[in-house]
Amino acid sequence: MSERGWDSFFEPRVVAVVGASADPQRIGGRLVRYSLESGFTGRIIPVNPNRDEVFGIPTRASVAEIDEPPDWVVVALPRDRVAHTVTEAGKLGARNVSVVAAGFAEQDEEGKALQHRVAAIAGRYGMRLLGPNSNGFMNVASDAFFAFTPVIDSARPVPGELAIVTQSAAIGTYLVNWCRRIGLGVRHWFHTGNEADVTALELARVIAERGQARAVALSFETVRDLEDLHETLRTLAAAGIATAVLQAGTSTIGRLASQAHTAALIGEENELLGDLVASAGCYPAQSIAGLVNFLQLAVDQPRLPVDTRLGFVSTSGGVGVLMADAAEAYAVAMPALSAPVQRQIKGYAPFSHPANPIDTTAQVINQPDAFPRILRDCVDSGELDLLAVFVAHGLAGAGDSTVRRLVEVARSRPDAAFAALGILSEDAAAALRAAGVSAFSEPRELTSAIRAAVDARVRREAFAGRSRVVVPPPGSGGSLLDEVAGKELLAAAGADIVDGAIVASADEAASRAALLGLPVVAKLISKALPHKANHGGVRLGLWTGAAVRQAYEDLDALGARLAPDDHRVLVERQLAGDELFVARTRHPRLGPLVGAGPGGSNVEGARAVRWQWGPVGPDELVASGAVGPAHAEAVAALLAAMERIDAVTAETNPVFLTGDGRAVVADALIEIDPERA
Repeated sequence: MSERGWDSFFEPRVVAVVGASADPQRIGGRLVRYSLESGFTGRIIPVNPNRDEVFGIPTRASVAEIDEPPDWVVVALPRDRVAHTVTEAGKLGARNVSVVAAGFAEQDEEGKALQHRVAAIAGRYGMRLLGPNSNGFMNVASDAFFAFTPVIDSARPVPGELAIVTQSAAIGTYLVNWCRRIGLGVRHWFHTGNEADVTALELARVIAERGQARAVALSFETVRDLEDLHETLRTLAAAGIATAVLQAGTSTIGRLASQAHTAALIGEENELLGDLVASAGCYPAQSIAGLVNFLQLAVDQPRLPVDTRLGFVSTSGGVGVLMADAAEAYAVAMPALSAPVQRQIKGYAPFSHPANPIDTTAQVINQPDAFPRILRDCVDSGELDLLAVFVAHGLAGAGDSTVRRLVEVARSRPDAAFAALGILSEDAAAALRAAGVSAFSEPRELTSAIRAAVDARVRREAFAGRSRVVVPPPGSGGSLLDEVAGKELLAAAGADIVDGAIVASADEAASRAALLGLPVVAKLISKALPHKANHGGVRLGLWTGAAVRQAYEDLDALGARLAPDDHRVLVERQLAGDELFVARTRHPRLGPLVGAGPGGSNVEGARAVRWQWGPVGPDELVASGAVGPAHAEAVAALLAAMERIDAVTAETNPVFLTGDGRAVVADALIEIDPERA
């Protein structure tokens, strides 16, 4: 659709409601009443052959009698009357149609066929179709509330910079409710329903391209096109839009045709989609609360630094301890204020403990002017990036003394970042948000939101420059190299590989071990035994020449029995350090993926490997939690080597993270294209 066409979709000025009702509680009544009550300045055209007017607006007997092409035709009729109405809308020249009726593909085969027919009619006339089985849409900024959820009666959203796009009406209204409760403003809500035409992914992408939101809440139940998901997330990242994604059941991801651990680790797990969403710089929400907390901080404080320094002011030492624990749990720094700043505060508030957390004690009640001074001195110190304040009596409303003083200080320091912590009434939350103060109920909500927001921004900025993913044609997997050949390929590409050599006798094994330095490890090498440890083909902790000789004899005999035509013995230096699993693969539906997580023999059972769209750099590895800063450069270099060899799958496990910052490959499984084998 052209930009002008999307204008009519997002910014409607003429809306016809077919099936309009004079009953304010019926669906057809709500679809007219909500926008009318909100002050919509566009034109609403009710269509009802049985009434002369609806809420004082003259009706038309049919769509054919409308005197101008509407931007939207909203159809609130039984399903057997929808196709005819959509045809009439198309002949009139309507640009978009929203079908709020149910009973289509979600109900039965007849409904499925009817849904295809309605979509075909809309397409024939160049209209975009929202639904069917959609609750509708809203543009809060222009008071266009063409949805029928009763939430608009009880929790009508306030204008803001958040766009909500959901495939589920219940999740959408849940989000709208929660946003209103904490005063978080909304620009759009679209409920895509059965998605016969317009999908949640397409709308999120267009919202990003139009620059109509600072943040997007996206919820989907099915993903039909994973390349489309990648492109949507890339567009959101390129636009710098903070995005939270709530999965409510997703499609099955195709299983890799591979002999490596990678296939089992990816498999058919829906968690993979969460990993990939996170790798694109989005927040993979596991709850409505987590989603809203992430989004409000992203909207209010979009430039918090990666190493955010949090300050906390409270009248209670106990709550301060909870905040310190929460900060440690999510790796958020809470540095003590410098000695000069502490002396400055103690000068007028000698009863306080101004380290960090800053405990004003209850004595501040008797010296109320000290409280805003403490807040200003904390912010003006330049030693904190975000100042959170405990509001003990938030249910007292916007008139509570702590709320009032925090609002005053926040307004006087518009460039500073503030958050409130407490159980807040709706008007208290609204007053705080109007002053740019984010609102949270308890410490871990705040610290988890900080960590999620800053990590997501790091990954979003890296993902924004990615090219569109190219998914290779499906195949049956690659040709497997043995460990030695695989590590030689990685070494040639620049990977750091453990020292070792193939040996042909027990004496040569002992001599090689002496040169490498004891202890060593001995391994049985064969393409027929890719997981040699499962067959007893690894000997660890060989500290003497005799032990090495015996290991060689045992492994050679084992090879003669299990792989008589293809076996060798490898002796390597035994390394020490944390063990990591690192892999890169070309997924048949998702394109290039990289995975990193705790390594070792139980890598499949631990289910701790995190997957991302490749390529990734050091900052993204740290943000994903896969590796710490000390080894991020080395692991990123290993992944770059894997990318250079362009294998179907390159898997290294274990990779030893050494004390000097290296990432040394001790074992590898490489699958290459059969023609390269």
